[in-house]
Amino acid sequence: MNLKSFTISAMLLTIGAAIPAQAENLDHVQQLIATKQCQSCDLSGAGLVLARLTGANLNQANLAGANLSQAVLSGANLSGANLAGASLYGADLSGAKLAGADLSGADLRGAFLSGADLTGVQMTNAALQGAIGLPPTVGDPEDFYRWALDATKQHNYEKAIAHFNQVIIRKSDHAMAYFGRAIARLELGDKDGAVQDSEFASTLFSQQGQKENAEAAQKLVQSIKNPPKERKESNGGLGQSLISVVGGLLQLLLFR
Repeated sequence: MNLKSFTISAMLLTIGAAIPAQAENLDHVQQLIATKQCQSCDLSGAGLVLARLTGANLNQANLAGANLSQAVLSGANLSGANLAGASLYGADLSGAKLAGADLSGADLRGAFLSGADLTGVQMTNAALQGAIGLPPTVGDPEDFYRWALDATKQHNYEKAIAHFNQVIIRKSDHAMAYFGRAIARLELGDKDGAVQDSEFASTLFSQQGQKENAEAAQKLVQSIKNPPKERKESNGGLGQSLISVVGGLLQLLLFR
C-alpha cells in the first residue's frame, strides 16, 4: 500500500469511527406505533416526532437520544425509562408516569407536564424553559435564575419575570431573584411591583449579611419613588434611567 492509499484508508477509518452507530431498533419502533406496548424496548435514537402515544406502555424502555418533539404521551407509562438526551420539546406528558425516569440532558422546553408523576426523576442539565405544569420540587433554581438573566439581557422582560418566578417558587429567600424581577417589572412600567420586590430584596440581603446589596436595593427604591427631574423626560426606558441613577452596582449584581 502506497502512502497516498494508506492516508485515504486512515481517513476513512477515522471518519467511520466518528459516525455513531444507528441505535434505532426499527422492529421496536414499529411495535410501539402499532400496539403502544413496548415495555423495556430499545428505542434509543428513534425518530418519533409528533407520534401519538397516548397511554403507551414504555416502562423501562430505552429512549436515550430519541426525538419525541411534540409527541403526545399523555397518560403514558414511562416509569424507569431512559430518556437521557431525548428531545421532548413541546411534548404532551400530562398525566404521564415518569417515576424513576432518567431525563438528564433532555429537552423539555415547552413540554406539558401537568399531573405527571415525576417522583425520583433525574433531570440534571435538562432544558426546562417554558415547561408547563412543572412542580416546584423539580428544577434547579440557579438554572432558572441563569435563564432569567439571559432573558433580561435580551430585553425579554416578560420571560425574565416568568423565570424569576420559578426561582422564587423553589427558593423563597433568593434575594437576587427578587432584585432581578424588580428591574424587569420596572422596565415594563410596573413601578409598584418594582418597589415591592426591591424592598423585599433589601430585607433578604440584610438578613443574609449582604450590606452593599441591601443598600443598592434601597437606593433603587428611592430612585423609583423620587426620580431625578432631569430623568423624567428621558427618551430611554424608565428602568434604564433609574439604573443609570443608581450606578453600575445594579448591573454588577444582575450581570455578574
